[in-house]
Amino acid sequence: MSHSGSSAKRPVSNSLSQWSDLPSDASQHSLQSHHHHHRSYDPEWDAKEELRMRELEEARARAAQMEKTMRWWSDCTANWREKWSKVRTERNKAREETRVLRYF
Repeated sequence: MSHSGSSAKRPVSNSLSQWSDLPSDASQHSLQSHHHHHRSYDPEWDAKEELRMRELEEARARAAQMEKTMRWWSDCTANWREKWSKVRTERNKAREETRVLRYF
């Protein structure tokens, strides 16, 4: 009752490279079950696929919002640094003027 060549690996095309590390019988089973879903209507698979797509869209929306938030904080920080750099420069000038005027 041995399966001829069931434990030997078969050549695998590039499009199926994800299966290349599996024994050939496991990859054939996975491929057959994968094709099974596309040959006949499977409402459970469709519902799960719809849920996965919705979750993917939500994740993309969250990522886009996070990018906007990061940009906002980056701009805010740059503006803050620029403002306080000017304030510090003016303060240092005023200190220097005060120091110079004390000698007159």
